[in-house]
Amino acid sequence: DEVALSLIKIGRFWGGCSDEEVMAAVELWEPYVHPRAREFFTSPSNLREVLVQVAKGIDCVHFEPILGPGNKCVFWHGDVEDGQAVIKMVKPGD
Repeated sequence: DEVALSLIKIGRFWGGCSDEEVMAAVELWEPYVHPRAREFFTSPSNLREVLVQVAKGIDCVHFEPILGPGNKCVFWHGDVEDGQAVIKMVKPGD
């Protein structure tokens, strides 16, 4: 199965998901992480940090970017550069 993550920036106030909701989303998504991503992040904790950032940047309760319908947008509430959703991370090994 191929999963595409499409995030769209919106400009309205958004309160965010609770820590429990973020962790539930991360646990739900982890089995779908591609093996190359697991190799890239070198440790489960590094991978989880990135998934946490994604969950914190979306409404992880009402919108499902991994298992949800492919015809619905997931709105991004995090940082944006050049009109694209971005997360900040340190490349493993750097």
